[in-house]
Amino acid sequence: MAVTFRRICWVLSVLFLSAALFLEFLFGEKLQGQNFLDHARVFITLLLATFGTTSVLTLIVALIPWKEQRYGMRFWSRLPYTAAFVTASALLLVYSVFFLYPETSGMRQLSGVNFETIETAPAADCMSIHDGVFENEGFRIERRGAYQLNYEKTLGSKDELEVDWPTPCEYQLRQSGSDEVMRVKILQADSSGYDCAFMATDADRLVFTMRLNRVR
Repeated sequence: MAVTFRRICWVLSVLFLSAALFLEFLFGEKLQGQNFLDHARVFITLLLATFGTTSVLTLIVALIPWKEQRYGMRFWSRLPYTAAFVTASALLLVYSVFFLYPETSGMRQLSGVNFETIETAPAADCMSIHDGVFENEGFRIERRGAYQLNYEKTLGSKDELEVDWPTPCEYQLRQSGSDEVMRVKILQADSSGYDCAFMATDADRLVFTMRLNRVR
């Protein structure tokens, strides 16, 4: 019976970890426009964190005595259970980050909206927000000239991006050396900040909006 449970835990561990990696790939691509290297870094980090946490947790749990078993036997017999627990936690973490990410970042998805048809308000003072520091509950943006620093508060990440303004009220963001472009269109802008709509990649066509308030 114990052997069967351990086998079930190993199968569940593989399924949980595979699902976590799949969710990261799917929603990382849609919400952040991640490229291959971004995915590779996240995959490696997730795998190392999962294996490392599983090993450390099992080393600790194996300290608990059981029926005069030696420490090594306790470690290997309990490893499948801790692996299932850790991989399930990893899946829950990835699910929570990407499904709650838009809400916690001040983003709102516009369903069924074509980015090309979105218009800027006639009174928008777009030139006033070309440079400056802006933020909301999920982001802090520092933009000056042809460069922008993005601080994502939810994920704790920082990116330096190149900025191009094809029109006064629309700009494009890309990482150095990358062909992937995030398009941002200003909806309204004034002295207190601006509202914008953005599309992470042309491939998925998902459009989001958010408000950024001027810090300075």
